[in-house]
Amino acid sequence: MSADAEDIRFGEILSRLLSTSRYRTARGALAADIGVSPSAVSQYLSGSALPRIDVLARLARALNVSTDYLIFGTERHLPLSREQAFLRLSVDDFLSNYRSGIERQSWLKLELAERIDRRMDDIVREEFFATLDAAGVGPGLLQDAEVRQIEAISAATTVVSMTLKYNVVGDEESGFKAGPFADTVVENIVRGSAYTYVIPSDPNLRLAAKAMIGIFSSLAGRDISSDIRVFVTEISQVGGFLIYDVDGDVLAMRNPYLSKKVEEYLRGSQLGLMAGTSDAILGDMIMDERHLSRAQAFIAEVMNEAEQLS
Repeated sequence: MSADAEDIRFGEILSRLLSTSRYRTARGALAADIGVSPSAVSQYLSGSALPRIDVLARLARALNVSTDYLIFGTERHLPLSREQAFLRLSVDDFLSNYRSGIERQSWLKLELAERIDRRMDDIVREEFFATLDAAGVGPGLLQDAEVRQIEAISAATTVVSMTLKYNVVGDEESGFKAGPFADTVVENIVRGSAYTYVIPSDPNLRLAAKAMIGIFSSLAGRDISSDIRVFVTEISQVGGFLIYDVDGDVLAMRNPYLSKKVEEYLRGSQLGLMAGTSDAILGDMIMDERHLSRAQAFIAEVMNEAEQLS
């Protein structure tokens, strides 16, 4: 980059990154993904406000760059402008004073998990890209419509989520709204299905989870808080996944094609999906036996130590 460090501004760096990203014409989607209001994104771009350190980390992940790149405009360390120095000091202060030992360790685990998540995404892209057709669909993948059909007959669904964005979007400032899967979840709960959510220990996610239950209750026309369990864990998570309790015979009667597609992955009545993260892969990847066993072990470990949100 040829510009001097003094000429570099956070808003300019963010604007440049947005212009070449999938958020180029979808700033509202970016705001939802990083947990802020659209007006906050506009303030970041204009330079009238700077993001909090937790928002900065989510922003870097959404744009697939490092926090250094967001602050400096490059991976190399250059002389800092006043604005960059403020952001850098915020990062340093956050790392050196972030609550107490356990919380600091949890943050570092989350940062490591995010790096592993990005690397896993690269591996998934490499392994599956050759099998994708022109529509971005391949074997071992379920599209949203197929996931909804699986979920509709699941007696119990466990959702491990880093964001809850499929169930609730927005934030405390702009207000929370139903996510794209909210109607499906509510319909299933009304039919008697039970839901368990596992989320990282994050204040914003706690608020989102409580808002989610309120939104679901409103959509259902009754209090459904007893039908949903939300666990908050300090254990590091790498991406999101779902585990369904599915009656294979019922699925075969309702959709023989879909039944045939998943039958080799069913372990008893258990079917696991890894939430899709790659833009090149349009769907959720079905877990094989090894990955499903690991996911089940993670859930068992969480249940021993996690806090249930009340």
